[in-house]
Amino acid sequence: MTGFVLTLLAIFIACFTAFTLLLVDDSLHESFGSNPLNTSGNAGCAPNEQDPELGTWVAPEEVRKTCKYYLSGFDNEQRPVWIVDYGNWDLNTLLDDDELEQALEHYIQQIVYRIECSFTIKNSTVRSWVLISDLGGKSEWSTLPFAVKMARKLTRFSDTVAYGYVFNMTWVSHAFVTSAKAFLGPAINRTKLYSIDTPSSEWQSSILSQIPADQLPKQFGGITNFTPYLSFEQIPNVLIPKPSSES
Repeated sequence: MTGFVLTLLAIFIACFTAFTLLLVDDSLHESFGSNPLNTSGNAGCAPNEQDPELGTWVAPEEVRKTCKYYLSGFDNEQRPVWIVDYGNWDLNTLLDDDELEQALEHYIQQIVYRIECSFTIKNSTVRSWVLISDLGGKSEWSTLPFAVKMARKLTRFSDTVAYGYVFNMTWVSHAFVTSAKAFLGPAINRTKLYSIDTPSSEWQSSILSQIPADQLPKQFGGITNFTPYLSFEQIPNVLIPKPSSES
């Protein structure tokens, strides 16, 4: 009974938070992800029109040291597979500081830019990508307003998610996602969600039917001696703006 009551409470808070943000935050009508795609078959794309420095901007060390992500590889349709290590993102610390919160928003916009830059690395006709995220059992009430705010800003970009896998969700995060689907964009309906106690036997065959094992780390059904296509450290040197003549 206690778990049922807590779940209802989570749903109520998630919906109330999302509804409140829609009412008071005019910036939610803005969207991320409007970058001209490079169709040459190489990594890179044109500079962001709204922020030409976005591709080369360097986030504060406090953001970069915990908010890691990387290009794991490519699925069977040559779509880029991006892994976000969200469980290790220290959002509470970053959101306690106004400047770092603004930097984090800009950082997420840069991630979007770089993901779009990667669409055509393997195939010039690709216009979508694959998301894999490990929440690491994290669920923090204080970060929900920020999560809703960013989800609204990323609604247009979420259309480009072909499918996704989210692992190690707690009952809080699961209740939030379930109750806030209307605010999280269409990608959530193409994303499979797994709780922290879900055995690999329930998801491994699914993910390996879409993504080759050698394109994934072992924790997601891949190989032991795995090397990502682009590590977190390599990304800033590869997925960078190209001159318009090369875009």
